[in-house]
Amino acid sequence: MIWMLATAFAQQPPVVPDLNAQNYRPVMDAERTLWADDAGRILDGGQFKARAFVHYVHRPLVYIPDDDTIERTIIVSDALQLDALAMYHYDRFRVGIDVPIYLYSAGQLTQDGAGLGDIALDARGTVLDREDKGVGVALGGRLTLPTTSVKAPLGQPRVSGEVFGIVDGEVDSLLLAFNVGGRFVPTSELSNVKLDDQLFARLGAGWQLVDDAGVSLDLNTNMNLGDFGNIAGVPVEALLGGWGRIDDDFVLRGGVGTGLTPGIGSGDFRAVVSFGYEPREDLDPDMDGLVGDEDQCPNDPEDKDDFEDLDGCPDPDNDKDGILDGDDKCINDPEDIDDFQDGDGCPDFTSQVTVKVQQQNGKPVPNAKSTVSGDNTKGQSGGAELLVELHEGEYVAKAEAVDWLPGEATFKMPLPEGKEEVIIILQPDVIMGDMKLIVTNPAGERLTDVIWYLDGGVGPAPINNGEVTVNVPAGEHALDIRREGFVTDRRKVTIPEKASKEVVVVMQPSQVTVTKEKIDVKGTVYFDTAKATIQARSFGLLDDVAAVLLDNPQLTKIRIEGHTDSRGGADYNRTLSDKRAKSVREYLIGKGVEATRLDAIGYGEDRPVDPRNVPEAWEKNRRVDFFIEERSDE
Repeated sequence: MIWMLATAFAQQPPVVPDLNAQNYRPVMDAERTLWADDAGRILDGGQFKARAFVHYVHRPLVYIPDDDTIERTIIVSDALQLDALAMYHYDRFRVGIDVPIYLYSAGQLTQDGAGLGDIALDARGTVLDREDKGVGVALGGRLTLPTTSVKAPLGQPRVSGEVFGIVDGEVDSLLLAFNVGGRFVPTSELSNVKLDDQLFARLGAGWQLVDDAGVSLDLNTNMNLGDFGNIAGVPVEALLGGWGRIDDDFVLRGGVGTGLTPGIGSGDFRAVVSFGYEPREDLDPDMDGLVGDEDQCPNDPEDKDDFEDLDGCPDPDNDKDGILDGDDKCINDPEDIDDFQDGDGCPDFTSQVTVKVQQQNGKPVPNAKSTVSGDNTKGQSGGAELLVELHEGEYVAKAEAVDWLPGEATFKMPLPEGKEEVIIILQPDVIMGDMKLIVTNPAGERLTDVIWYLDGGVGPAPINNGEVTVNVPAGEHALDIRREGFVTDRRKVTIPEKASKEVVVVMQPSQVTVTKEKIDVKGTVYFDTAKATIQARSFGLLDDVAAVLLDNPQLTKIRIEGHTDSRGGADYNRTLSDKRAKSVREYLIGKGVEATRLDAIGYGEDRPVDPRNVPEAWEKNRRVDFFIEERSDE
């Protein structure tokens, strides 16, 4: 029948066309079909497979003229082809290669012969695994190289390729796979048919009759996008087949088919036989790592939870408390059934804790009321000291008392080892007052760039133009006011309740400057004659030095040097200067400077700044110097 042959071209005698009339291409790794690809599976590791396909097609390309006086020309009468396939599957990806060899080809326009076909590289990525999601989805592609060596139209003249999508699903023992995609091929014209890029579709169905065997039916078609609707470019072909596993490693497949339309490449008859190296994947069907007699539940995977993991069976309720492990927070410790959180699967241990309500000095707060609440208790109440027994969990202890601000503490049970109490410190109810702070120099001029601290913390508002007003708790506060070039002012102030107090701070210019190497002083440290006693007129200068050291904790080691003039003996002068340096050190320690930051040494007359032996030089050489030996900011 003409409709089962091939296609009509034109009335002119044909020449050998530059195209591939071989529509069939073997499937790489489809399990139950011979033409349609399935979506594959997502593997835990890698797997190698190989297949050999031998397929024969009869009369896939025939020229049928419209004029009965012109004989038809069988361009390709027969083609016998061997395809060697190799592929590697890892995780959700599979790559493979198809090497076709024409064992025999014949046609009226060419000499009979054999040779290499178009080698193809094939790849597929599984998006959804049908065994997990019920529906399989994959994307694939194939790149075909122009390697054909036979003279017959059984190969493309240039590189071609295809991209496609795959959807499959299984109902009982029936697997359905549908492929649709685009094929990109070089343009060819056969009289009244233009062959170029194509849209193709494949539908496959595989019935698994027994565990290792089944039958299949495949339908394949494609149409040319550039000559859409021309029946000569729309082959439709069916292939009926079957498969059977020979042993754990090898599978035999085969099928026969015919063209259903006279499109190009749709042969009168097609036969396929395949022998594949496909190691059985279901030696461990539940994929739990246990096989054979080791797995007492071969179809139910072991749950690997360190509980009876060697029998191959899942343990849904390890501790046998009636709560399945998926809902059991303590899968190996049975629930104690005590009407407290009996649904979590955990035994509910309790421990005691004492809640104490105290003042800052550690004394109990009189008339205090305390409560403890949390997810695992309805709430327990008491006074300044409350003993409660609690389950494991998170809790909040709250306390209140007249004339005291309320307080609370959060804690977890059980408490850390060694701790048995939860302390809530209450502060007296605070009454506020206003403080207006004004900072000037001795001339009464307001100072800018002032930094101030209240009770050890940065002031709650910046000083602008030498003035700031803040609302603070009534009572005594510590003020610390600093400005570069001035002596730090530290003082105590008392703010009245619900009233305002103005605090005027007159900052004195500092006699001390910090350089990279030393602390320069603008004045002189005076001592009683021939003694190490510091005169009162030097207290202000040393107070400035102490303030600088307290304001600059990064100066970690200071060397205090004592020096004398050249009058008197050298040993006497060295001893006197050493005592004076140590007197200065003790004075600074008394002002709050840490003793570990201060070293003192006397050099006597050994290091004069003016070597002359005159009264003016003597006055310069009688001095105390402060050198920076170590600092933490470098």
